Amino acid sequence: MIGVGTETSAGVTRSILIGIGIAMLLAGGVLLAMHTDKWRVWLWSVSSSILPALLMVFLVRRRSILERLGMDTVGASNAERPFGEVVVTVVMMLAASVVALLLLAFSPPVVVRGFGSAAAVLLFLGAATLLLTALQLVIRRIARDVPGLTTALALSIAVLVAGFGSESVGTEELKVDASANTAPPSASATAASAPATVQMSQAARPLYVNAYGGGLRAAAFTAEVLAQADDATCGQFGAQVAAFSGVSGGSVGIATYLVARQELMARGGWKNGRACEIGLPEAKTPLTDIVTRALVQDHLSPAIARMLAVDAPHFPGSPTRGQALLDSWQSALVSSLEEDEPKPVTNRPVAFALRLGELTGGMTPPARVYFNSTNADSGHIVWFSNRDDGLVGDNLGNKPVAAGGLTVGQAILHSARFPIISPAGALTLDPAGHAPVRLIDGGYADNSGATTLLGELRAHPQAAAGKVILIDIDGNPPDESICVSTRGKPPILTAVRGLLQARSAHATLAVEQFSERIGSKPLLVQLNLEEVYGVVNTKDAKDSAACEKVRRAQQAPLGWYVSYGAAQSVARSASFGVNRVCNAIGMTPQLAAQPVQVDR
Repeated sequence: MIGVGTETSAGVTRSILIGIGIAMLLAGGVLLAMHTDKWRVWLWSVSSSILPALLMVFLVRRRSILERLGMDTVGASNAERPFGEVVVTVVMMLAASVVALLLLAFSPPVVVRGFGSAAAVLLFLGAATLLLTALQLVIRRIARDVPGLTTALALSIAVLVAGFGSESVGTEELKVDASANTAPPSASATAASAPATVQMSQAARPLYVNAYGGGLRAAAFTAEVLAQADDATCGQFGAQVAAFSGVSGGSVGIATYLVARQELMARGGWKNGRACEIGLPEAKTPLTDIVTRALVQDHLSPAIARMLAVDAPHFPGSPTRGQALLDSWQSALVSSLEEDEPKPVTNRPVAFALRLGELTGGMTPPARVYFNSTNADSGHIVWFSNRDDGLVGDNLGNKPVAAGGLTVGQAILHSARFPIISPAGALTLDPAGHAPVRLIDGGYADNSGATTLLGELRAHPQAAAGKVILIDIDGNPPDESICVSTRGKPPILTAVRGLLQARSAHATLAVEQFSERIGSKPLLVQLNLEEVYGVVNTKDAKDSAACEKVRRAQQAPLGWYVSYGAAQSVARSASFGVNRVCNAIGMTPQLAAQPVQVDR
């Protein structure tokens, strides 16, 4: 009777689990149908979601299925297995899952981007579950004869975590590929490749650019605004910029644009015969194509995979997720630059491995560039600049130090050290041997980059004597708009919200101070999705289909993953911003921005 009752209870449990699985599958299908316009996407998503449900059904009913197929017997399925055999099986499965996770984490960035973050998360969860299962089996086996063992083991684990779980800072490097052409183009070669109309002295350049925003979405928006402006004017826009200042995603966008522009100018720029002189570039958007291919990638996955495989277990050595992120940026930009090159490529582009002091953007003389980070211990700005053969300084009045072999990639990683996604970085500012400072995202000190830009303007007052225009590029969608409102929603914590808002207020104040210095309002170029989808300012706008598309396009987690649909929206918004920039600086675009097809 006991056996019959046990079997009946197991059958009921199996039926309940299967019912839960079917219910979850149906709920997922309904949610996918509600949030997916294209039936092909819905069908693929539902079909893919069936696979885990079928796997669960098989795991629950595997014994009865195998018995029906004659591959198992009732006696064998109910027989007890020796403890050692069970532990060995679990440990072997654990080892296999750990090896699979490590293989994924240390694969080339392009491979990790192909698998995505979900694969790394599932492998990590599988390994963690198997580890806990093995520990529980062993502890339960031993604890029968040793009272208090479980408590002692828990205390030992806590001591180990306290001893080895302290923060480790990143010491990332970006080594140049052996086949890379490390020699930067000479000033004469750059000047010869550029149209004669765009050669300007640095003092005569009227444009100052600051860019900021969270994550990859802001980086793509910044780079596309700058690249589209250059493509639309055959390089005349970039030649009028006196200085750039970037923070976080804005730094990544500025660096991608400048490195790509420098490479493009070395290849001949926009001048192909008389094409640019008559306003008909042979390649319509060569610079925009390069930066878009490089940044519209899943750069989050390599960092997540390395964080779960190496940084979470806290293996000895520095954190590796920052290095994975840097390697992903580098490989994507190198591939993008090589795409238009004749095959085979003999000299690979140096890309972000370019030494900071050699960053010119193909401009003669080079514009001054600043990538801003934050000193985690003092809260002050630490900036990295290409001027004077590469400098690192702060806003405390200390004398800047030579950047040495610091690369562009390392500088922008220091500027874009978003919490959790990448660790704090180590940098030695004092060559006398003092302890290195810890660097975090530049947005903590000044989320606009205008503070450093104002210091640059004060250091060169001759520029302020003429007409100066500040182009303020904000890669974040507006917090408050027709379609999106934060009012009426409970904040996480009032104190935390106050700190975040104070940071934003500081950034606004920095932009205002720069504007007062030059005597004109800044030209704000913001990621405006409502403009892209044609939202009309009416009382019913928030419930319109256009607003639904706006809200969907804003759902990029942390701004670090950009779908192709969202990327099209970003590119379209950038083209609107370029039109405003060209109108403000009195330039007529040689090439009208092409309309972008959006998800319907």
